[in-house]
Amino acid sequence: SLHDALPIWTEPGNDPSDEETKTGKTILKVFNRGNLFKVTGISHKVGSNDPIYAGSHFTWGEATKKGKRRPVNAKISSKIVAFAKYMDEVRAHLGDKPLRITSWYRDPISNRQVNGAPRSYHLTGGAVDFYKTGEDPVDTFKKLKQFHKGGLAVGNGFVHIDDGPNRRWRYPRGPKIPLW
Repeated sequence: SLHDALPIWTEPGNDPSDEETKTGKTILKVFNRGNLFKVTGISHKVGSNDPIYAGSHFTWGEATKKGKRRPVNAKISSKIVAFAKYMDEVRAHLGDKPLRITSWYRDPISNRQVNGAPRSYHLTGGAVDFYKTGEDPVDTFKKLKQFHKGGLAVGNGFVHIDDGPNRRWRYPRGPKIPLW
């Protein structure tokens, strides 16, 4: 649910990272939420540094190009939350190392500007282009071939993953490798 997108806040002294001063008062470390913006279907503004759901490794800024590509309806916002949960599974499968997002949600205008497919899964929030720092995207693609049951492609410097039907492809300028 979209309620899962709410950040978790703790009471003073309830977080081991809180610091106690010589006077015994607790100083809370301030979390930089980044650029605040409205996401359709969520009652409060989210920050570009806020996790998409509590505990996620992915942020609203990564999903929306720092708030520049905002979901056009609540169904898309909900899909972003659901796909973030899956992307956290993908991250764990790949060794629980950071994944760098190059493109996630695209509104129709942004999709046209990047010459995206007219029915791209990026339009629904159910597609991500990414790379794993320090790993060749071909190796990432190979690790995901058996794990992922949706759309999977390899391009020049990135892997595309989506929640569409099970299919594989190479981008025109991408590496020429076996798909299955």
